Amino acid sequence: MRLYQRLAFVMIVGALTACGGPLTRDVGNSFTKINGLYDYGASGRDLRLSVRGNPFTVSDDTLSKAVEAASQVQVLRPRTHPTLTPDSSARRGYELAFLFSPAPTQSGDDLCKGRIEDSAPGAVAPTVHVLGVFCVSGSAQTEVRGLAEATGPADPRLKNLVAQMIVQLFRPDLPDADGNSGR
Repeated sequence: MRLYQRLAFVMIVGALTACGGPLTRDVGNSFTKINGLYDYGASGRDLRLSVRGNPFTVSDDTLSKAVEAASQVQVLRPRTHPTLTPDSSARRGYELAFLFSPAPTQSGDDLCKGRIEDSAPGAVAPTVHVLGVFCVSGSAQTEVRGLAEATGPADPRLKNLVAQMIVQLFRPDLPDADGNSGR
């Protein structure tokens, strides 16, 4: 069933691309566990950032640094510092991972474990597809897919997409009207 959901998402996103702005979609796990994991592993400290895949005609280092700069946004939690070069404050096993041009069937868990499927055919700029995952000990805790029209790392649309994905990945698990946690 997940395969069909992902393929449907790719088709719908393709149709909506003409709208011009970045688009994100939660595809991963429940947010019920993230509060404690974020507070312990990312709150007030460095968080290891990894960037894989590159749909642009720039070096991987240039793209990685652009993603690092774009990920420095405030979320509805205590601040964290996603970085390519974490200091000793970073918790072992905690990572923020981005994969550009992911295969439609690429899972966040596999990305957290370092297993990357072949890129989706034809997934090159200006239509940029990204999978973002908050990993803890090799498992995806939250997972978001995003899409934007961007011509390169300096394009503000890429910066906006990464910022929106960070907010989605780290949004708090807020209680509902009855005080129950969950979405």
